[in-house]
Amino acid sequence: MSVNKKILEVKGLNIRFGSAAAAPTVEDLSFDLRAGETLCLVGESGSGKSISALSLLGLLPESAHATADQFMFDGVEIDPKDTKSLKALRGEGVAMIFQDPMSSLNPAFTIGYQMIEAIRLAPNISKQEARQKAIHYLELVRIADAAKRMDGYPHQLSGGMRQRVMIAMALSRNPKVLIADEPTTALDVTIQAQILALIDDIKTELGTAVLFITHDLGVVAETADRVAVMYAGRMVEAGQVAEVFDNPQHAYTVGLMRASPRTAARQRRLNDIPGSVPELRDRPLGCTFAPRCAFMTPACQELGAEKTVQVGTHLSRCIRRDELGTLLGETHV
Repeated sequence: MSVNKKILEVKGLNIRFGSAAAAPTVEDLSFDLRAGETLCLVGESGSGKSISALSLLGLLPESAHATADQFMFDGVEIDPKDTKSLKALRGEGVAMIFQDPMSSLNPAFTIGYQMIEAIRLAPNISKQEARQKAIHYLELVRIADAAKRMDGYPHQLSGGMRQRVMIAMALSRNPKVLIADEPTTALDVTIQAQILALIDDIKTELGTAVLFITHDLGVVAETADRVAVMYAGRMVEAGQVAEVFDNPQHAYTVGLMRASPRTAARQRRLNDIPGSVPELRDRPLGCTFAPRCAFMTPACQELGAEKTVQVGTHLSRCIRRDELGTLLGETHV
């Protein structure tokens, strides 16, 4: 796979639950992803990160309605409402690692049985060939005695080892895009670092594009090439990791950075973001984040306050983006 080749392109993604006239849970989301690149979607719980990823695989519940102005995968346009086409992407096109490997692995079957079952979804692969391939991918994710582990059960492995099995299973069909949905949330710090390093190594070795979902800006700083910050179903800032971290241009990004131990090391204390994400039906008229924002002005509450402005690769929906550097200096962040 050619590095820097655009594998995934999504424009104007909207997701609604219930009727098609309901308030959107995800609204006008656009992003792209290239081979060998990691894009992190970051934001609080309820910001729309996971359901955006699930929509790419057709895994949303029946009550969901997903539409997009454009959804391109490896140069081919796909209708996000066409469940058959989305199902065909699973495995060889897009694979997903979920948060909790214990709930993703069936405790009643061996690791080998579950690995082989996934691999044999591809045509013309014998059981013996699938077994050898399963062992290969377990070795790829640094599992010692891989052949022996094939006969073990999920409960016989540690949390970190189970997550490695899930990564091996996801990679076993050679996907072009790997979605990692907070894959280290349930792990301790040491194992978390190992899993993050493993995903990064695999991305480099195989040229796999990675869509990484997290609420932790420290993880973003360690793993991502680009970052997209989501709030209340909308992308409020996006850009290269360095430019977003060095020059945040949305007050919500600033709030997340102030609340993160690893990205706010110079602060005397951590700060929280007051309030909570608004209900979809109660979104403010102007900037959705305005009621929680330390830098809110009357203009932020007016219609049009969330107009998107992009300079180079840096996108922001904050009308005070050009003032944030000065404002942050005044508040000693």
